[in-house]
Formats: sequence, structure tokens, C-alpha cells
Amino acid sequence: MLLLMVWIVYLLSDVYGHVALKMAMTGDSANLWHTLFSFWGITAGLSWFVAGVSWTFVLSKHPLLTANTVAALTYILIGVAAAIIFKETLTRQNIVGMVCVFVGIYLVTQ
Repeated sequence: MLLLMVWIVYLLSDVYGHVALKMAMTGDSANLWHTLFSFWGITAGLSWFVAGVSWTFVLSKHPLLTANTVAALTYILIGVAAAIIFKETLTRQNIVGMVCVFVGIYLVTQ
């Protein structure tokens, strides 16, 4: 149960970091310092720190190949977040690619 919770923390914190950095870039993205030290920039960094700590725990419990393959779920979750939060359009190719990633994760972890 603990390992599942750590996986969830890892996946959510990694995805949040990407979303938060994108939010930070929607403002005055020409100013690097403003972007990095904005609310979104700081929380992106903190969430990636949490992702790094949880990733370390995950690696201590799983072989690298398995852990890294399951971590590819972030590609699917980021696609979903992009569609929901930023109203980005998911094309048929995007969806097929996400399905392929999911099938690949399934195949490698069996």
C-alpha cells in the first residue's frame, strides 16, 4: 500500500511540475528570473523535488527497467492535463501514441 501511495505521489508531483512550469511561462516568459521565482515556478521546483525523493524510494523497491517503464505514465497524464487545463487539442495521433505507451508499459511489466 505504501509503495502504491509513493507511486501516486511521484506521478502527481512530476505532472504538477510540468503543468506549473507551463503556467509560469504563460506570463512574462522572456524574464527567466520572474518565471523561476513566480508562484508557479517555485511550486514546480518543489514538486520536482518531491518527485525526486519519491523516485528514489521507488527505485529502491523496483528494478530500474520496471520503474522507468511505469514512470512513462507521466507522458499520458501530461497529455490529459494539457487537454483539460490548457484546452490543448489531442489529435488522433496523440491518442494512439498514448495508447501505445500504455500498451508498452503493460507489456514490459508483465
